[in-house]
Amino acid sequence: MLENLFIVRHGEHDSEGNLSEYGKEQIRESSVSIYDNLNIWEKDPLILTSSAPRARESASVIADIFNTSYQYHDRLWSGMDSACRNEKPFGDFPKILNLIKEERKIYDNLILVTHNEIVTALPFLFSDQEFDKVKYFRASIRKGEGMHLSVKNKIWYHIPTGRITNDLNYSNK
Repeated sequence: MLENLFIVRHGEHDSEGNLSEYGKEQIRESSVSIYDNLNIWEKDPLILTSSAPRARESASVIADIFNTSYQYHDRLWSGMDSACRNEKPFGDFPKILNLIKEERKIYDNLILVTHNEIVTALPFLFSDQEFDKVKYFRASIRKGEGMHLSVKNKIWYHIPTGRITNDLNYSNK
């Protein structure tokens, strides 16, 4: 049963779309913060990533931290360079939500590595189904950062690069 959903934006990349050294460091810092500060990893997380090179390389860094592997899905790639650009260039959210629905039956902790459009919109869509509707969200999710959606506690946390903070805490309370 899913307890935690992490939606992470890939790190900085070069002009060819590959993760830069700085991008690797961004993802490493965020990953270590999730691992150390949340202390929730009694069971291995499932890591799902976009098939874009920058996202796959970001997922590889995260997988190394958690000593696990990752799976990639074209549906997690958004933007005009995406594999699905002719169908749903800014994210096929019904299919992404269905992917989460299927995996939540098996995994307690799920990490999605994806792109700006999905990292920005998916917390709203997911929380519409899982939480009381979230009224606002004002954080900018930069490359290498993400969102932690605690399904168990029905609350969001922003994951800035290098640390987790509760100052950006989203709920209806």
